[in-house]
Amino acid sequence: MLPQHERLTRASLFSRAYSARKSVGTPYLTLYVLPKTNRPGPKSLVGVQIPKESTRNGSGTQVIAKMPLVRMPLVGFVISKKVCKSACQRNRVKRRVREAYRLMRKDMVESTQRLEQWYALVFVLNNKALDASWEEIRDTVAGCLNKADAKFGPGNRERKPS
Repeated sequence: MLPQHERLTRASLFSRAYSARKSVGTPYLTLYVLPKTNRPGPKSLVGVQIPKESTRNGSGTQVIAKMPLVRMPLVGFVISKKVCKSACQRNRVKRRVREAYRLMRKDMVESTQRLEQWYALVFVLNNKALDASWEEIRDTVAGCLNKADAKFGPGNRERKPS
């Protein structure tokens, strides 16, 4: 389960992500991204702290030095009743995609790929995701995040969409 401060819960943010019209799609899911805007104002201190280095002192307790604050995006997962009538199956596929994202998020933070450029991510699941294997879901989530980074990342924001 994702931490509370990383969950997308407000309907207005879901609407903003949809209306931004920045999406990448696969047969299993569609990912809508909402880039961060550089507005002046107070900085939010919500995020995940990743230890850079850790040492042990003589008392056996672990001292963690230099913990940078990484601002993670808000993430939502959506599957409609039109896709699947059974709430049990809808919840199951959302749990699987959520776990794939959670594992991918950990890998992306530890590597040089950037997730903090996004304000919100919305994963809209399709009916093929119900029958997908774990490897397919994991690869699809990683592929969608990489496609979104390539298509809407910081280097591509200057050009106008056609």
